[in-house]
Amino acid sequence: MVIRLDENYNAMTSTALLGYVGETNARPVSVEGLTVDGADRYVLTIDYGDGVAYEVDITGGTWTPTADILRSAQTVSCQICAKKLSGDEYILVKKSRIFRLRIGAAIGDNAVPSPDVAMDALDRIDAIGRQVRADMQTAVTAAETATTSAENAKKSATAAEKSADTATQAASRAETAKTSAETSATQADTARQGAENARAEAVTAQNAAKISAAQASVSAQQTEADKTITSGYAKTAKTCADSTAADRQAVTDMATQVTADKATVADNAAQVATDKASVAADKADIVSMKLEISNTATKLDTEYNNLTSNYYTKELANSTFTTKTEINNTNNNVSQLKEDIDDLLTNVKSKNLLDKTKVTTSPYNYINPNGNTETYGNNFVTDYIPVESGKVVTLSRYLVSSGKFIQSSYVSICMFDADKNVKSGGDYNKTTCTIPNGVAFVRITLNKSYFLDVDSMVELTDDGAPTIYEPYSSASKKLTDEIIESSKIATIEYVDSKKYTMSLLTDNIGCSLPKSEYFMTVGIEESWYTDSFATPKGFFVNMYSGSQADRHDGKYTFSNISSYYGNNAYLWNLYDMLLNLVKNEANTGTGYARNCKSLNLQDCSLLCIGDSTVDHDVMTAKIKSFFTENGKTVTLLGTLGDGKGTGNNNEGRAGWTTSDYFTNKTYDGVVNPFYNPSSQTFDFAYYMRNHNYSSVDFVAIQLGINDLYNFDDTKIIPTWENIKAMIDSIHAFNPSVKVILNLPTTPNADQSKHSVFEPLYRNRVVRYCDYATTKAKELYPTTRVRVSYNHLILNPDTDIRDNVHPTNGGYEKMGLEVCNQINCWQNS
Repeated sequence: MVIRLDENYNAMTSTALLGYVGETNARPVSVEGLTVDGADRYVLTIDYGDGVAYEVDITGGTWTPTADILRSAQTVSCQICAKKLSGDEYILVKKSRIFRLRIGAAIGDNAVPSPDVAMDALDRIDAIGRQVRADMQTAVTAAETATTSAENAKKSATAAEKSADTATQAASRAETAKTSAETSATQADTARQGAENARAEAVTAQNAAKISAAQASVSAQQTEADKTITSGYAKTAKTCADSTAADRQAVTDMATQVTADKATVADNAAQVATDKASVAADKADIVSMKLEISNTATKLDTEYNNLTSNYYTKELANSTFTTKTEINNTNNNVSQLKEDIDDLLTNVKSKNLLDKTKVTTSPYNYINPNGNTETYGNNFVTDYIPVESGKVVTLSRYLVSSGKFIQSSYVSICMFDADKNVKSGGDYNKTTCTIPNGVAFVRITLNKSYFLDVDSMVELTDDGAPTIYEPYSSASKKLTDEIIESSKIATIEYVDSKKYTMSLLTDNIGCSLPKSEYFMTVGIEESWYTDSFATPKGFFVNMYSGSQADRHDGKYTFSNISSYYGNNAYLWNLYDMLLNLVKNEANTGTGYARNCKSLNLQDCSLLCIGDSTVDHDVMTAKIKSFFTENGKTVTLLGTLGDGKGTGNNNEGRAGWTTSDYFTNKTYDGVVNPFYNPSSQTFDFAYYMRNHNYSSVDFVAIQLGINDLYNFDDTKIIPTWENIKAMIDSIHAFNPSVKVILNLPTTPNADQSKHSVFEPLYRNRVVRYCDYATTKAKELYPTTRVRVSYNHLILNPDTDIRDNVHPTNGGYEKMGLEVCNQINCWQNS
């Protein structure tokens, strides 16, 4: 197995299989991308989910799991941590996200012998039986020999009695014969005992043989069945072979047709060549026609009417262009425009030369004055920046603590000629650099925290003093804007860029930031993404004063490292793409203070009502695990859930709208449990009573996506009215129940992932969240209803996997946000 860590320390595996239970020759695991600045030890933590977790050292980049690691067949949670030695202990430097691996089950020990093995066993048992019969025959022979010896002794004794020779000798012989007879008798008994033992062993062997024979019989029957199946396979193979012959003929026919088609294609190609020549001639005519500009007011009048009828209302056109006469007079400016274009092409460009889309952040994030690149520090390297001899490279950046732009220094600078060959003259750690003769480009090493994560500017000045900040803009875009502004020509795109500040279209604007005191927890860092709370896309927010937020490109981040309660107001303004103020929350006379609480969870109960984003069970699993990690218990109510008996319960129903919860609609064959057939509507008390729930501390409502997704703006207000009816029903059951509103999240920014037009759907979601946040503040005190920040904290590029569904990481962020709201409420 190979585990790869990307630049964000996210783990990806070549396979999810860690090994099989009890393996002693387990496969090795290699880890790539371990290295973290400052770390000198790397470990892999394996958690079995039963309170047992092992930590193994992977500093060398490889590790082989042993039998004690592969202890049971299950899925285990894994995490890679980079540590460094501090004093007498190792401290954490960085850790990956948790990923899961699988331990497979081993093969069991209850296999049935094969037919060949059974036959071998029967042969060995038969040999044992023959040996037993031979031993019995030997014992019988020994007994007969003993009996003969006894008879001979008896005869000898008789002879001794009759003998007249020496009585003593006769008596002696008789005694000897007697002893011999007794010895033979003993041998006979021993032989008989051996025969009995042999007989018992034979019986045991016969029984074993019967069992093996039975097993062999079963195997033989299975073999016959396999033969039948194999015969069927053979018939099928023959049928396939027959079909293959037919297919070959079909292929032959198709080849003939392809040959004919090739001839047709050749004819068509010739015609296409002819058509291309005709198109080229037409293009020449079109170019010639484009150069002709009508000087008649009648033609301009026609164009004016086309514009107003096809794209916008006449009222809107009149608000953009003061009078129709102004459009007619546009013709008088065309000649001057032609003369100005050459000058614009030469001179118009952005003074900010730092294009953050073309920087190198890893692995070679440092370039020295000699042109050598390497990995060093928290830096990045710019692309080739065009410069002029005698000009001064000047740098400035936004300082969050002061809210101002300051002059700053570079780490290193490398110079290049017009062919981008390295030239001497670069240096280190300066605030400015004067460009010598022969230098056409520079590449600069800059600190990421100072220049990449905040607004910053690299410009050419005469004296090394920074000017007022201007965002980077490509020359072509700025040229287009300059031409339009200079010419006063009203293109469709120009009107579109201006429309957001016009009174007739203000309903398209929205900002769903909190509108009352907002709550956070120490140790739970949050980022709020502009694309998730401001609409239309491209609008931005200036958040300041009591927010205590770090401003970055496209987001605001709250580190929440200590308890805090803002004494001054949290305020924000919304601006359009042309820096026009379109929504003002700074002068309303109401301040919103940031309230950051210490983590001090208490046991409680929670019911989550929602759509597929609850039904996926990942969010509620995170809530449950976070409480457990902090030594507390959350009891999750609900008739649905993961179905594994883990207590991960909820009321999530994929595809449901807010309206569905007010009907007797069924889900998985079960009628909506909140529907009271008597009142024929959503009834929270009816639900609690029917499921024997006496009380609940918190209810989270996570609905609205399915109401807004496939519909138009007319669904915004009805969706909120349904949410309001749910809240009122909950408080009719018990006014002390605390309601958390989890508003819909914005979609993934990639239009290819959508079945609807992403900009319109995203606009509708943000505007609904804006409306719901406003209404919740108007109607309910924060002691009873609070809006969570789930609609703000997901990165549309990475935390949403499709049109509406978060990734597992996104779901876990949402679960953590619910825990944040509960903690703040419990410690109010």
